Amino acid sequence: MADPSVAAMQHATPLLRHLPQTSLYSAIVQLIHRGHDDRARALESIGVHWQPYVTHGAAAALMRQVSALHTRDTLAVADQLPSLGLPARVVWGGVDRFQKVSYGRRLAADLGTTLLPIPRGRHFTPEDHPEILAAAINDLLPPAGAQDAQDAQLPSTPLETR
Repeated sequence: MADPSVAAMQHATPLLRHLPQTSLYSAIVQLIHRGHDDRARALESIGVHWQPYVTHGAAAALMRQVSALHTRDTLAVADQLPSLGLPARVVWGGVDRFQKVSYGRRLAADLGTTLLPIPRGRHFTPEDHPEILAAAINDLLPPAGAQDAQDAQLPSTPLETR
């Protein structure tokens, strides 16, 4: 189920094209602030994300984005996720207002991995907590030098010359 603000925007997409750009800017600013727990990073994010909206027609760009927000693609492959056999970790904002942590629990279970909730984290955890996300990724990687040892055991293939 979609976040109430996302659901409301999806129902209102036909009206979005008639809103002045300043109204859209206010709406996007509000959504970005709701998704961040770090005010400085939220302000930086606004600066980065607003320009593409303006470049691609703010109303049309927002309408495309909002109309594409749905879960059907993920749900369509959910039963196949456990068979991927890939290392995975799910990092989720513990107080995400857009996608509840229960969704993260389900995704982690579907992937056969653990959930790492960030207690005060909201939606934009990669921007607000890059160090936590980087640590979770690093935990999945082989130790430094392990790949070099594996590569040293592989037969070398001559390079093709032209």
